[in-house]
Amino acid sequence: MKTLLCSAFLIFSTFCFSQKIDSTIVIGTWQSELDEDNTFGSFIFDKDGFITIESQGITMGGANGMAKGKPIQMIYKLDVSKKPMQLDILVRKPETKTEMIAMRAIVEFSSDLKMKIAIDQEQRPTEFTPENSMSFSRIK
Repeated sequence: MKTLLCSAFLIFSTFCFSQKIDSTIVIGTWQSELDEDNTFGSFIFDKDGFITIESQGITMGGANGMAKGKPIQMIYKLDVSKKPMQLDILVRKPETKTEMIAMRAIVEFSSDLKMKIAIDQEQRPTEFTPENSMSFSRIK
């Protein structure tokens, strides 16, 4: 009986841990884990590739955002083939589909519910440091 249970556990563990991570892992609402007085806000990644950023009562981006009175879209691209994973957040003009990189980031998932992001507007970070990274929990 112990052999059967050990075999079942081994097969189950191998199946769970060998599944390939794809870009859908990021879909959902992720809340920052800073203290209550200094919360960044949240990232909302949708299945259509749009990202909405909510911070300090301000909502930016998404599929129907506005900037300087003109429509914009904020999209994301996650490259799971890189170590650490690379995330680009882009601003796009909906009428021309012209894209401009707004932020470059690296991402690390410790589980389906926890991720760490290091972001820079100029140059993609190469490592996670206390100065450049934040932890997030999936809330939806």
